[in-house]
Amino acid sequence: MSKNKGKSAEELLQEALVPVEEQPYPIPENWVWVRLSDCLEKVEYGYTESSSLEKIGPHFLRITDIQDDNVDWGKVPYCKISNDSLNKYLLKNNDIVVARTGATTGKSFLIKDPPEAVFASYLIRLRANKLIDPRYLWTFMKSSIYWNQITVVKKGSAQPGANANILGKLLLPLPPLNEQLNIVDKVESLVNKINQAKQLIEEAKETFELRRAAILDKAFRGELTTIWRCNQAGLRKEYMLGKDEDSSSYPEGYVYPLPTGWNWMKFSDVSTIMSNLVDPSGYSDYPHVAPDNIQRNTGVLLDYVSIKESGVKSPKHLFSEGQIIYSKIRPYLSKVIIAPFDGLCSADMYPISTRLDTNYLFLFMLSPYFLEKASTAGSRSVLPKINQKELSNIMVPVCSLNEQKEIILITNDLLLKNNESLNQIKETEEFLDVLQQSILVKAFSGQLGTSDSGNALELTKELLNSLN
Repeated sequence: MSKNKGKSAEELLQEALVPVEEQPYPIPENWVWVRLSDCLEKVEYGYTESSSLEKIGPHFLRITDIQDDNVDWGKVPYCKISNDSLNKYLLKNNDIVVARTGATTGKSFLIKDPPEAVFASYLIRLRANKLIDPRYLWTFMKSSIYWNQITVVKKGSAQPGANANILGKLLLPLPPLNEQLNIVDKVESLVNKINQAKQLIEEAKETFELRRAAILDKAFRGELTTIWRCNQAGLRKEYMLGKDEDSSSYPEGYVYPLPTGWNWMKFSDVSTIMSNLVDPSGYSDYPHVAPDNIQRNTGVLLDYVSIKESGVKSPKHLFSEGQIIYSKIRPYLSKVIIAPFDGLCSADMYPISTRLDTNYLFLFMLSPYFLEKASTAGSRSVLPKINQKELSNIMVPVCSLNEQKEIILITNDLLLKNNESLNQIKETEEFLDVLQQSILVKAFSGQLGTSDSGNALELTKELLNSLN
């Protein structure tokens, strides 16, 4: 590099090596601490241009094209560019690009066998010199050692920052080249096993969703309370078998067989959809609930703010504690809660009172049957919505109040156990993330059993001599 001209190898070595007092932690004797800038041929910002779906030039790689350590080049747009700029910004094998802005600041990607492509201005390109293997550098850039160094505290919160200056000053533990390759191979092998375990967890999560839907489906077919009904009826055979009612009188398309004693009733016959729009300025201290404050499919209320904090001005529905709050926007998201307090909700939500047990109707509104009916009720494709008439016409399976309470008890118990098992799976997933970081920390501390007889210090001297 030009900055090294005229300097002796010893002078260059002193500049390249990190003083002992600045080294973050001990490393093996044949490793050295260097700054990233001493391991790079180039650090460059990307090309500024608009992207186009038309093939008017090379591919134009942007931050958003990098997903899960992968780039689908077939979906990367193109850009116009002069021949001189193309030569300057052309991506080559083993280049590393780093996001320098946005939510993914600091995220990196190793370029492998790219088509003709340049990189956008919100990316920084690093090109490694002979001191370091690009795969070793990219692996390092996934470790907590890397992220801790680029994270800075701004306005009270920790945020990653990435520019040429910050990246160049990064402290990097540098083993001999052969050991770098050993480390990369071993880390990749271990991380692949962790990723396989994570894939199994993702598949298991889907079974929990299916199990949850099955519990709710059985609840409103009377299948969870068959024994209860038998006990109530003195173990009569027709109850034990779950005798169905005559379905010939039910409206077509809305009915499935129900146990004896149950009836189908319209939503409007068992509940009242409230409409109580008020000026929010008179309720500044009331909680404000919007669709985004409700977790989809679970009936869980997330974080919310007060009317004053949300700054809303348009009319909102006034609701009372114990009412059901249901989002009519995008009904396929199944956003419904029982209000734990008095408050105001979005005009895109319905406060609902019912003469059934509130928890019974609430659970029914989370069931796959209700979800299917609500999701297909509206005709608008841009912003799906269910109106009051459509909601009122949905049929509700109704049993006695005593059986409603039994259904609530059994269903909540089964859902709780299902959630507990799911949480255990999620804890395992979190453990795998911790394990992966532990592997990386060991890898970059020389504790992964990848030692090599070479010496990084001698390698550094040789390279600096060649650069001089």
